[in-house]
Amino acid sequence: MTQVFTPISKEAIWQFYNDATGFTTIANTVLPNPVSKIPTYILTPQLTNAFEAGDTRKTSWTSTIVYNTVTYRYPYKYKSLTSGANAEYYTVLRLAEQYLIRAEARAQQNNIGGAQSDVSIIRNRAGLANTTANTQAALLLAIEQERWVELNCEWGHRWFDLKRTNRVNTVIGALKPATWKSTAALYPIPSAEIGKMQTCCKTPAINKTRGGFIGNKN
Repeated sequence: MTQVFTPISKEAIWQFYNDATGFTTIANTVLPNPVSKIPTYILTPQLTNAFEAGDTRKTSWTSTIVYNTVTYRYPYKYKSLTSGANAEYYTVLRLAEQYLIRAEARAQQNNIGGAQSDVSIIRNRAGLANTTANTQAALLLAIEQERWVELNCEWGHRWFDLKRTNRVNTVIGALKPATWKSTAALYPIPSAEIGKMQTCCKTPAINKTRGGFIGNKN
């Protein structure tokens, strides 16, 4: 786990080299420092609790800091702020995601054994036992779970996963039952742009305040 985001990673497929500072911008943004003692980004309780007991991804890729008696857990995939060290590269594509992509494709094909194998490879790597999911529906949820903890705080994967599987209303709605509206899942188009596109559909319930939304056709 400690080498996944480094230049010597055996899992990296596509990485960005750093600028002249020699460390990743994300580490500079995320990690607490003497000036900003509270982390810029804090893991939600839901994500923190999504890690199973014994999952080494939690111990390797998250960390905590106590400030004014409050404990904050924050992303810790990128750790280096040493000038010129180039100890880590910003990683765009890596092997674990490819296994999970294939697992999902296999599950959709009802290739239960193949999907189980791919998911279990990722789980075993994190110190966990093989998946117990043994149906298509259970495997798709297991893959969603693994993608959540494996790819957390990387490139917005969680949001895009919930969107493309049409589960955003189910999951986010349960977290925010009093405030969540299904229209929040749609991509906003500025009102000024809508005015230029007379054939663009609009959502009456929200058009007055937020304009129209992509993905809304009558």
